[in-house]
Order: sequence, then structure tokens, then C-alpha cells
Amino acid sequence: SSDLVESFYRIGRREGGVGDFVARIQSEYRQMGVRWSGSAEPPDHIATELEAMSSLCRREWEAWESGSADEAVGSLRLQRTFLDRHLGVWAPLFTARALSANPGAFYSRLLEFIHSFVVHEKNLSAIRVMAVGIL
Repeated sequence: SSDLVESFYRIGRREGGVGDFVARIQSEYRQMGVRWSGSAEPPDHIATELEAMSSLCRREWEAWESGSADEAVGSLRLQRTFLDRHLGVWAPLFTARALSANPGAFYSRLLEFIHSFVVHEKNLSAIRVMAVGIL
């Protein structure tokens, strides 16, 4: 469904530019070192973007665990940037819209989780970025 992708919320269909928007996200994934598997889902699909965020969080955790503070802070910066540019911008719109359709208990909980995760990560990353002095 078209409402599962960021471009639906960010790019007017009549204006065009969806291809360029998606190409920019692919480029950002490459710059961040996030591998997009090229699955059936487009790069701006909610599942793909959540997978990218998961990859960045995992990279940060691994860096802290190995004692590489510089790498961990770099991963944290990437998370913050990705949330500010993409997931944190449109995921709340997506979840609100999907929840308004009364999708049933399972999907309602899933949507609430997605919303909570994105809002929590956006707030937490802001606090953590300030705490390590990298604003």
C-alpha cells in the first residue's frame, strides 16, 4: 500500500519527484553504512526504515561494548540525523493515520509500538547527543 512509504507523506504525487526522493534515501543508507537488502519493500517503506534504525542502534551498542566511544558517538549522530530527516518526521503521521482506520488489536498494538519507539528514540537521542556534547 502506498501509505506505508515515506514518500506518500512527504512528496506530493502530482509534483513528482518520488524517484529522486527514494534515490536520496538509498544514497543516505550507503553514506551511513546501512545495507539495504533490496528486498521487495522500497527504501522508504516503514519496515525498511525501521530496519535501518535497528542497524544503527545495533552498531552503537556494539561500539559501546567494544569500548569504541568515537564509533558509538558517530552511530548516535547517524541515528539522530536519520530520525530528524526521515523516520521521526513521517512515522507519527503514518501511525496516526493507520490507527484511525481501526485496524484491529494486533495491528493497533504494532502501530502503537512503532509510534512509541520512534518518539522515544527521537527524544532519547536528543538527550544522549546533548549528554556527550556533540550537538
